[in-house]
Amino acid sequence: MQQVPELGRLVPSFEVLLDDLSQLDDAALFGRRLGLFGTIAFAVLRDARGARLSGTLAGLRELLQTLRDQDRDAFLAIICYLVVVTEDFEVLVGATPELRDDVMTIAEQFRQKGIEQGIEKGIERGMPLGQRAVLVRLLERKFGTLPDNAKARLDAADEAELGQIADRILFADSLDAVFGG
Repeated sequence: MQQVPELGRLVPSFEVLLDDLSQLDDAALFGRRLGLFGTIAFAVLRDARGARLSGTLAGLRELLQTLRDQDRDAFLAIICYLVVVTEDFEVLVGATPELRDDVMTIAEQFRQKGIEQGIEKGIERGMPLGQRAVLVRLLERKFGTLPDNAKARLDAADEAELGQIADRILFADSLDAVFGG
């Protein structure tokens, strides 16, 4: 900039504007011209983690129903956010009984996804443990009780190393040969 001062007037100057929704009462929030989704989104963002959520949802009941009928994707985005951040799920369902089915469907989808992810993680963690257990059994059958350092090597081994150890068991004549030593 200092080399070409004429460009200085073309460089944008930005400043941060913070709009603290938590400080707005309902009249100030609903008095803004935000549109249906914006009004609901701002109210939910303001109150989703606080004690006012039940009252806010009760006040938004008709707007939420209208949003559901007019823009299902926007409605689902709001409900998904609420399901994720709401600590007391009963408040969400109780405050919007007309929307209970939608809320429960989304909550069930999240629960199912969580179960699937848990199963995947369990399998990822369980496979090496099972592989280690089988290797310990095979090694003990072939070489007798394993010393602590052999067990430690198995515990520290990653999946690829466990595979190499399994391959070596067949032809190894000592633990040193199994562990590549």
